[in-house]
Amino acid sequence: MAAINEIGKPLFSLLFFHWMLTFQKSKLN
Repeated sequence: MAAINEIGKPLFSLLFFHWMLTFQKSKLN
């Protein structure tokens, strides 16, 4: 379970960062 958490946390933050970028792009257009 700890191994999943180690991978899951960075993956989630990366996904969140990507979502923020796409949200900013759609806001500008």
